[in-house]
Amino acid sequence: MSSFANASRELAELMDSAKGQLELMRQQQSEAQFDGEDPRTEGEGESQDGLVRAVMGPDGRLMQLELDERSTHISRSELQRSIIEAVNDAWAMGRGADADDSAVANIDPGALTQSLNEARDQAVQSMNRITEGLLDAMRQIERSTRQ
Repeated sequence: MSSFANASRELAELMDSAKGQLELMRQQQSEAQFDGEDPRTEGEGESQDGLVRAVMGPDGRLMQLELDERSTHISRSELQRSIIEAVNDAWAMGRGADADDSAVANIDPGALTQSLNEARDQAVQSMNRITEGLLDAMRQIERSTRQ
C-alpha cells in the first residue's frame, strides 16, 4: 500500500523537477532574447549521400536548394529522402544544433511544461485510481476471510 503512495510521490517529484528545469530553460531563453542574442542564423545542410545541399535563412525559410548532377540517376524516393536530410540539417545548423539534435533545436519550453503538467496530473490520477482499487480489493479479501 505504501509502495503505491511512494511511487505516486516519486512521480510527482520527478515531474516537478522537470518543470523546474524547463522553467530555467525558459528564463535562459528570455534572457538571451532580452540581451539581443538570437541563436538563429543562416544554416547550410547536406544529405548524407552528398547529392543535395540546402541553405535555410534565419527565419527558417528555404533560401537555396542545390541538386548534384548525379541526383538525376537515383529514384524519386531516394531523392526525396536526400532533400529531407539536407533541409533538416540546414534548419538544425541554423539554430546552433548538431544535425543529429535537430528534433530539439527549437523546443518551446512553455508547451513542454504544459504537456508535462498534464502528463503528471493524469499519472497521479491513474495512480490514485489504482491505489483505491487495490485497497478495495484488499478490504474485500479481508472481509471474506473473516466470514
